[in-house]
Amino acid sequence: MNNSYPSVDKPFFLVGSPRSGTSLFRLMLSSHPKIAWSSEFAYSVRFVQDDGTFPDLETYKQWLENNFIFRRQQYTVDPSLNYTELLNSFLWQISEEGNKEIIGATVHEFFNRLQLIWPNAHFIHLLRDPRDVSPSCINMGWGGNVWTGLDQWLKAESLWDKFQPSLTPDKYIEVKYEDLVTNSVETLSRVCQFLGTEFDEKMFDYTKTTTYGMPDGKLANQWRKKLSEREIQLIESRLGSYLVDKGYEFSRLPLIQLSAWEKRQLLIQDWIYKKQFFINRYGLGLVVSKSLSEKLNIKPWQKRVYEEMQKVADKYVKN
Repeated sequence: MNNSYPSVDKPFFLVGSPRSGTSLFRLMLSSHPKIAWSSEFAYSVRFVQDDGTFPDLETYKQWLENNFIFRRQQYTVDPSLNYTELLNSFLWQISEEGNKEIIGATVHEFFNRLQLIWPNAHFIHLLRDPRDVSPSCINMGWGGNVWTGLDQWLKAESLWDKFQPSLTPDKYIEVKYEDLVTNSVETLSRVCQFLGTEFDEKMFDYTKTTTYGMPDGKLANQWRKKLSEREIQLIESRLGSYLVDKGYEFSRLPLIQLSAWEKRQLLIQDWIYKKQFFINRYGLGLVVSKSLSEKLNIKPWQKRVYEEMQKVADKYVKN
């Protein structure tokens, strides 16, 4: 390992579905005097194959140049490092400013590949009621209705179900979002013990520097007031017993059976909504430029387009 970046031998990763409360949780963790925590870090292993094959380094670096999330984090890319050393350097840079001893990052996808880079990686699995996750995904433009809004949650939870059995009990901890916002101190104390430290009241200091408020039990189970009966039925009917397997109870509404045509309508609605959302957010001109620059593979044009799109995307990042 390159001496300029000591090896991070025991990193911690917060894994789970997008819109499951990982941003709030990350702010709590990074506010701890001994904990440094990065936001989205899935780009680190996006192109690692499940068999352990690493991507071409130069191709990967070029891809990073146009990745919104990576660019926002402003890590230094050391040209002297190989692939695993480069990823290690990103983790190490998380802790440099505060000189914190516990290092972690949030990963929503491909988290089963992290141990290929860090064999001693430990995991915090955050789970949130999918009936709250689905409408939140719609608001982000990731789903056009509550049926397809479940896709992100199902993808993450299915991956966790496959990955978790490969971990020894000392390498992971399960946390429910609902516990995090209703019994914060107790939940954070349990997490801190897993991380090898103690709870600190400063974990709530994020409220002084961000727009996020204190954890509030009202943030849990919002679906009971915000979703229509039909929407609740759609979610519960798609999930079936998997909802109960994940520790959540059904509402008292009857499950429904959708016809093939009804499912097709939901998929069409989803496609239209996501396309329109993308155009409304970035503007038709940028959307067309993105498509053409990628098809024609004109790198300088692509870079300009991505930079303009990032300016737009940054306006919607909650700090």
